Amino acid sequence: MADQPPRAPERIVVDDYFGTKIADPYRYMEDFKNAEVQAWVKGQAEFAERTLQALPGREALLARIDELDAGAPYSISGVERQPNGDLFYFKQRAHENIGKIYFRDAKTGAERLLIDPETFPKRHAEEHFSLAFFRVSPGGSQVLYGYAASGSEETTIRVFDLPTGKNLPDAIDRIEAEYALPYWLPDGRSYVYGRRRKIAADAPPTEGFKFTQAHHHRLGTDPAHDPIVFGSESPSSPKFAELDFPAVIVAAESDWVVGQIKHGDETDMTLYAA
Repeated sequence: MADQPPRAPERIVVDDYFGTKIADPYRYMEDFKNAEVQAWVKGQAEFAERTLQALPGREALLARIDELDAGAPYSISGVERQPNGDLFYFKQRAHENIGKIYFRDAKTGAERLLIDPETFPKRHAEEHFSLAFFRVSPGGSQVLYGYAASGSEETTIRVFDLPTGKNLPDAIDRIEAEYALPYWLPDGRSYVYGRRRKIAADAPPTEGFKFTQAHHHRLGTDPAHDPIVFGSESPSSPKFAELDFPAVIVAAESDWVVGQIKHGDETDMTLYAA
């Protein structure tokens, strides 16, 4: 058993940038499917596991963490309170792996499970789903929520109708959920959302993050025809860079909306008001 992590061999590749030579000894690691790269990664992981398992007191600490965790019957997060006192929230029971969306009636105190990703239709036995966010409509009769399959971060949004207890037919994929969450408009029948562009099957996945647009969707209409309200393809919008992420933020009971531009992973952003 090795007491040191495996060393990666160096294979120098030199690039000449206008007379300045830059040497890269690990260029070959960019091919992550390479068998040698995979073996090195596996060796690193095995060394890390052995090192962690050898820490004194580790097993006792893990056992205590499990004991404390099992003592809490559930955890609640993302609570959204309506003006009448009704509550919407994520709830995850101690024996569950994912959170689900619940509703608690302010008058009766009765709790109701609304959206359970474990009941979503699966394409194969190993597929699972997780919920990313939810937005309650003005009036509280519908819940807009986003979910992704098997940790893919490929978010789709649906709308759950409380009176009928069913999803509406509307479903929109390629949702930008990291920088641009959707917002209901005051009419309670439409919302704004950010959507990544559709790319060819053989295109690099990174192309899908370019030229995101903010759309307006009205319930019951075809998302393919949703107008762009903020983004590089909107004639009334400012100029956008290819990795700018637009979002339209609608504050409740306000006459104003905010156009937010997140510039890639930069900490700075640009804001507009209308």
